[in-house]
Amino acid sequence: MTFQDMLLPAIEDEMRAVLTRLNGPRYAEMQAMLTYHLGWEGEGAGPKARGKRVRPLLLLLTMAAAGGRWE
Repeated sequence: MTFQDMLLPAIEDEMRAVLTRLNGPRYAEMQAMLTYHLGWEGEGAGPKARGKRVRPLLLLLTMAAAGGRWE
């Protein structure tokens, strides 16, 4: 198992958890916009539309390379 295989699901889970906390009518438009831009909904959604994971992945890989715990 590569670091990418291990880290990307953790990144995805955390981003979904953050968006789940934005519930209620006050945040409906923001949540819709973010789910679209994260590639979870809308035209072109799916695994290939997930480029927003590169920066978090680089951060966690850097942390692991420096001997830190990424969790």
